[in-house]
Amino acid sequence: MEGLDYNAKGIPQEVQDITDTRPRVVIGATHSGAGKTTVTLLLMGALKRRGFDVRPFKVGPDFIDPSHHRMICGHSSHNLDSFMMSEEQIRSSFMKYTSGDSIAVIEGVMGLYDGMDGKDEKGSTAHISKILKAPVILVIDGSSLSRSAGAIALGYRAFDSGVNLRGVILNRVGSRRHEEMLRDAIEEIVPVVGVIPKKSDLIVSERHLGLKMGHEVEYDHEMLADLGSEYIDIESIIKIAGECEELEGGVIRRESVYKGCKIGVARDRAFCFYYPENIEIMRELGAEVVEFSPMEGSLPDVDGVYLGGGYPELYAEELEQNEGIREEIKRRVEEGMPLYAECGGMMYTLR
Repeated sequence: MEGLDYNAKGIPQEVQDITDTRPRVVIGATHSGAGKTTVTLLLMGALKRRGFDVRPFKVGPDFIDPSHHRMICGHSSHNLDSFMMSEEQIRSSFMKYTSGDSIAVIEGVMGLYDGMDGKDEKGSTAHISKILKAPVILVIDGSSLSRSAGAIALGYRAFDSGVNLRGVILNRVGSRRHEEMLRDAIEEIVPVVGVIPKKSDLIVSERHLGLKMGHEVEYDHEMLADLGSEYIDIESIIKIAGECEELEGGVIRRESVYKGCKIGVARDRAFCFYYPENIEIMRELGAEVVEFSPMEGSLPDVDGVYLGGGYPELYAEELEQNEGIREEIKRRVEEGMPLYAECGGMMYTLR
């Protein structure tokens, strides 16, 4: 339904209904650590070189992978989570941040069918692919496999007929002979659309909560595009992404009811975990987002503060030394200023 509406908070909003076949593809995998992020970044880099407007997404509540997507694509990567979002909200978010002129690359989470539990698809990459009617490319870690890879491909294709599995990318392949064995086992079941060799320089460094953030990695965009073009059948991926079914979604446009309101958002090396859509919604509602650093500097003149997550434990000394801003936040909160703190941000507010 198109026209003026009101959300649960009574804020006026306009819902624009859209139906089209905008290009999109989901990168799933057999399990965590199979190489989804490596494949996703190589694919994004190669598509960018070809002049595509690549729009990145991430399945699930993840802050780290999207930061790498942004470094490659130049666009914020938005989260699609069927546990926290309704199917309508997922389609709305997807439609809002894509167009018929873009190509969406959606990185999955864990294994393709891994969700809330062993019986429910909610929260899984497969569920998102079905909600968005998006084709799936499955990443298989071939490092310790040969003919068994065929059984894996067959099982993933047959497990849920509602999932449109269109291709397989083989990762960590040891040799040309190894590739031939894997192809022989898989290609009569699902097309192989990429083969990535076992190379240590394709691994993004990790820390205790996962991969390093995108801004902590120096990407060679030319090399990334070179490797993506060499190891992945980009033309096949483009064709698959362009053969999607029609998707219907209502894009929500909110009224700017909070003009003149300033929200301070902590953003630095210690506080860097934010869902971009939350920040974008604040701006859409008319609020001015003012970024500041609890590690250095002072609290800006704002009407409220948002402390997100990140790595405050790694920068405890620097945060401790900036006592002035902690005292200022405390004083302003005691005077009635709203404060929203989550994850590492909540840790920062505690004794």
